[in-house]
Amino acid sequence: MAVNRPYQKVRIGPLSLPDLTTEERISNATRSPKSHHKEPFALQSYPGKGSEAFTPRPRQSSTKIS
Repeated sequence: MAVNRPYQKVRIGPLSLPDLTTEERISNATRSPKSHHKEPFALQSYPGKGSEAFTPRPRQSSTKIS
């Protein structure tokens, strides 16, 4: 039993560290201006293919409705 206790503690220790790192990474990613970069990127792509992008969208809607 004495051996199991230290093993569990060792496992919980390393697991907690990675969890914190993952949370920090997620927070950083969310806080990072990555979302903002995606918005301008999408906007730039849409204007680039304005007519083409708009045409396929309504066509797909009609097909789905039918």
